[in-house]
Amino acid sequence: MATKRNVIQKAKKPEVVEPVETPLEPNPEFIAHTPGKKKVFAYNEDGTFAGATEAHESPLEKGVFHMPARTTEVQPISPKDGFIVKFSPSKQIWIYEPTKVEEAPKEDTAQAEEIKKKQNIAMRNGLLLDSDYTQLPDVAMSEKERKAWAEYRQALRDMSKQKGWPLVVEWPEKPVK
Repeated sequence: MATKRNVIQKAKKPEVVEPVETPLEPNPEFIAHTPGKKKVFAYNEDGTFAGATEAHESPLEKGVFHMPARTTEVQPISPKDGFIVKFSPSKQIWIYEPTKVEEAPKEDTAQAEEIKKKQNIAMRNGLLLDSDYTQLPDVAMSEKERKAWAEYRQALRDMSKQKGWPLVVEWPEKPVK
């Protein structure tokens, strides 16, 4: 049964906001300066603001700072409702990208069943793979334990004979190690 929920998604075209003419209120955290270090602003792969960090001065060249990946010296703009703050590396400015709230798509029953089938098959195959070692001759275990593991592995292989497989599954009990 599909439920109604709000999903925040990015709109197609970002609203580019030119740098504000009136200066933003300086944030002491952003402008604090330690000799040999410079405050820089990090952004994620998608450009969203990730926080403030530091660039370190080169020991060989005074005044040259080593910038961490995906950082800029451009101070981020203040966030506002309905928008995500993102950095545009090509323009070297922060932009507002509008977000919109929309209803989540209704789940397609056939698609959900197909996903469930693939998950159950992957789980069964993973359990077989995880228990492969139990059948190696040099693994220290009793014949009783080895037989229990062999039966468990056979039960995993036989799951494809269960009624309703792979959508309806009755998992075999794993032997105690």
